[in-house]
Amino acid sequence: MPPWHPEEGTTLHAARDVDGHPIVIVDASSSGFTFRYADGTMLWLDRRGTQLWCTWPAESTLDDAATYLIGPALAFLLRLRGALALHASGVAVDDVAVAFVGPHAAGKSTVAAAFGRRGFPLLTDDVLRLTRDDGRWSVEPFGGILRLWPESELIVLQSHGTLPRITPTWDKLALTIGERGTKPALDRVRLGAVVFLDPREPGEVAPRLVALRPAETVLRLAINSSASHLLDTARRAEEFVAIDTLVREVPAVVAIARDDVGSFDAFVDEVLNWVRAHKRAA
Repeated sequence: MPPWHPEEGTTLHAARDVDGHPIVIVDASSSGFTFRYADGTMLWLDRRGTQLWCTWPAESTLDDAATYLIGPALAFLLRLRGALALHASGVAVDDVAVAFVGPHAAGKSTVAAAFGRRGFPLLTDDVLRLTRDDGRWSVEPFGGILRLWPESELIVLQSHGTLPRITPTWDKLALTIGERGTKPALDRVRLGAVVFLDPREPGEVAPRLVALRPAETVLRLAINSSASHLLDTARRAEEFVAIDTLVREVPAVVAIARDDVGSFDAFVDEVLNWVRAHKRAA
């Protein structure tokens, strides 16, 4: 625990399940921030995002704690340091990065894994960090695994039960980057496209891509920015300025897959063709 624990604070955010039981409560004090999870895991971050502490109950494992550390805690740490971070996965297509953006269970890791299996370098999963250098946005590589649900293993690998669980207490599976035909991106890559993943649809209308107006793109990026609900007013304002710049420079589209396994390759083809067409146009 940090030396300033327990320092009295105020609640920034409280997420609850359908029965009203707390899943996570985030408090802010003069020294930092405290994350209290329902399973007894606790995280602390100092105000500048330079130090992080974690404790977990005896029945949990280090791997269980790490799911919090490299998810919500990492996202908020990046935001405290002034970085723009999206709830997204990322791959490198030719010489540009593609961000697959969407809420929980949108299929971000599944689509990234499918691109990875085709030989495109994998940049990141779940938390996508953007930096601005020389007047352009770039994606920073991070992470050693993709986190897949069992259904995604079937879609991407056409197998079942061959990937290990990330932890014994969680259903998500680990696809190690560098295995199963995948490879990591070794350096930052210029952001070339943003693909928003909407819910899958039945019937012949999918797979399809839907164009976006700039205002819609701004709204979707703001909704899917990591840990934005924990930012103060000044940092939130800075975020909107950054998002406005990104929208002016990077093309975006909504991608909708069909709700069956057999059409997934066609969906990936559709997205890949769009990325390459807009890359040539740029």
